[in-house]
Amino acid sequence: PTQEVKQDVPCEVLPQQYCSQGKLVDWKDPNGTAYKFITFNLPDGTPVLAPFKGDFYPNPTGEGNPLKAPTISLADPSGNYKGSFIIMGDISFDNQQHPVNKGDTIGYVRNTGINVFNSNIALTFISSQGPDEQMLEQNFPYLFQK
Repeated sequence: PTQEVKQDVPCEVLPQQYCSQGKLVDWKDPNGTAYKFITFNLPDGTPVLAPFKGDFYPNPTGEGNPLKAPTISLADPSGNYKGSFIIMGDISFDNQQHPVNKGDTIGYVRNTGINVFNSNIALTFISSQGPDEQMLEQNFPYLFQK
């Protein structure tokens, strides 16, 4: 099930003109853990931004990812946010692991035909306790209005 809702508050992971184009998707991994993803169909070259300071971990092949898509993980185990930002899909990035600062570009959307949840990218946040809907709601609040 997806739901499209417009939003006019800042998000920290994309240029503002694209933040209102997200759709909320529910998904369960093979172990039965429920996740919420925000999905987008964005133009080639759209930058993806770091929502917090952390260590950048690219996975260009999607190896180990049940959705089998290239993935960027941004982890902040020692900072203010004890969790990870995950973005997957049709993305490009350099293959270096390095620290990044909040607002740095960590990747770019591509349009080469990779598809995740009928979109070219999907993103979520995961805390040490599991999926972090609070961080999703902070960046995309109108998708969570009842």
